[in-house]
Amino acid sequence: MGSLDARLNSYYEDRVAVDSREMERMTDIYQDLKSKVCEFLHNHLPFDIGDPIDRGSSHEGLKIRHADEFDVLIPLKISGSHWSFETYAVDYCFVKIFERVHDYSIPSNLRQDGYLSAAQVRASFQSAVQRFVNQYVGNYTLKLSTHGPAFTLDVCDRLTKLFSVDLVPLVKLGNTWLVAKPHPDSVGIRNHAEGVLWRRSFTHQESHYIRNISHESKKVLKIVKAMRLDNHNQMGMLPSYVYKLAFLHWYHKEKSSSSISANVVSFLSYLSQVLIEEKLHPYPDSEYNVNILKSFTSNSLLNLAHFIRTIARSETKLMAALSLPSDSHQTANLTHRQIPPTVRVPPNCECYLHWSTHNDAVPGFGQKAHIATELGANIQVWRCLHVTDLDGRNTRFTCNESQFNRIVRLRPEIRNCAVFEFACITEHMQGLNDAAERGVKLSSDFLSAARNEENYQIVIQVVQQNREDLPNLRQAKRVPEED
Repeated sequence: MGSLDARLNSYYEDRVAVDSREMERMTDIYQDLKSKVCEFLHNHLPFDIGDPIDRGSSHEGLKIRHADEFDVLIPLKISGSHWSFETYAVDYCFVKIFERVHDYSIPSNLRQDGYLSAAQVRASFQSAVQRFVNQYVGNYTLKLSTHGPAFTLDVCDRLTKLFSVDLVPLVKLGNTWLVAKPHPDSVGIRNHAEGVLWRRSFTHQESHYIRNISHESKKVLKIVKAMRLDNHNQMGMLPSYVYKLAFLHWYHKEKSSSSISANVVSFLSYLSQVLIEEKLHPYPDSEYNVNILKSFTSNSLLNLAHFIRTIARSETKLMAALSLPSDSHQTANLTHRQIPPTVRVPPNCECYLHWSTHNDAVPGFGQKAHIATELGANIQVWRCLHVTDLDGRNTRFTCNESQFNRIVRLRPEIRNCAVFEFACITEHMQGLNDAAERGVKLSSDFLSAARNEENYQIVIQVVQQNREDLPNLRQAKRVPEED
């Protein structure tokens, strides 16, 4: 397990961990914006709200790869002497909040058939946040969207999306937390009967336990979360919350090891068994009537359980799921001579992260050419995912940040055999982690802007596999090297 431990720890540092400076900067922006949003809501909502409550992976130390998501609960102040709740018999994950004694502090339009409507409360919050966005004057561009169960505030710096904030209305009745996330049957249907349903939230219990788990132990869950993203067709059927909840049960029930690989395998084995049994309760085991897996079909859970168990039983499969070369891959013969000169790392060991390369010599990558751009108003949108050593050593790298980009310095022994992968965040492209499977199609406007820019190095048009590729490389003016 020693070699596997080393590779998993390297994978964690290079592909999973969030840069601490990035997290600090994004958290500062988020906290400042959150205070402004909540002050506006205090003044413009027709009911009282409490102090916002930070939740989610960024708050719990479970965020992976980028500090690009934050979650905040916004409590609606209602009194337990006026309101109570009853469990929804069809699905114990949901409840109805009914009025015991008339509450004059709650507007009548938030009620539906004698119940407090989660849909109406959510719409009221969303309308107020939209007014805040419309009136906002500041350093960032804000956009409100409603994809998913929450409404989401996207925060952008010029063309670059910095992070998103999920804002979720919350009601607290005693020790029961209820959030205004819609029932699946009510999505998009005005005044639907299920619109009154509030979803139970156990985050106030689970967050306490998660935050008391050591950093080393959390690495197990974060590696599996990264695996979920890299194998989204299989593992993406379950939300990341299910993985976190299963991890909590595993951590407190199973004996852990000092070996990170042994713990990853143990957790994957435990998770596959949970999926086979089709039962997962909130943590701690206090709500046995609530089964988080209830809404998933048996076949889908069993298929995923088989996929995860296969990974847990084979080191080669585990490495493949993490997009890492296993010992069976012959990578030693992949030298810089096999990489076209136009896509090599510059000899000064530095390159701006707006410049990226990709090469088909690496096992597991299907595309022979990917995008390489440099500078320009329409091109300042790249964010580094990782740098991979073709010899399989996954060597560490360091980053220096400037206003628009980072500069990567590679160790001299790998400067000529490195592959860069980038995520691009504009409407014209999708991330290169997806592109490795199905290619990226660039708009003609984007390509034109890249080719006409004075200070770009290379543009490589992405082509589908088995079509012409390297002849499509377009060599351009070199960027002057800094002293």
